[in-house]
Amino acid sequence: ASCPVMFCHKQLVSTSPTVVGSSEEVLAYLKDHPELMQELAISSIDTEGLGFVADGTDGKGLKFEKHFRMMPGEECVVYRQTGWDTMGCTQPLHQFLRDSELHKRQTVEEPIGMDDRKGVASCEEKQLQQEAPLLPC
Repeated sequence: ASCPVMFCHKQLVSTSPTVVGSSEEVLAYLKDHPELMQELAISSIDTEGLGFVADGTDGKGLKFEKHFRMMPGEECVVYRQTGWDTMGCTQPLHQFLRDSELHKRQTVEEPIGMDDRKGVASCEEKQLQQEAPLLPC
């Protein structure tokens, strides 16, 4: 039997902020802003180990923790991943930008305004486009 391989496209919009910068700068910024850590579902920062612990919740409501490590000096993004699992997450900036778009925070008073928190380079809206093989049959 012959089955064609097709691809699907999924677009998600996130209203969570996204922090962009070198791994050291991002972690230092998050450590100084506990309210942002909570918004991004991050429970603790490990600056010596260059990482953080994310508070996760799966689709059944079960809680879990996941430890993330970052590369020294690497430009990265820390964001709140949503889907079956919701948790704080990180990716190298170049990898994140392959699949996602960063947008400035938009307000009623200023349609295309920047977020006033230093280090939060973007976003009230993050569009995530994923292509994955859809294998029929």
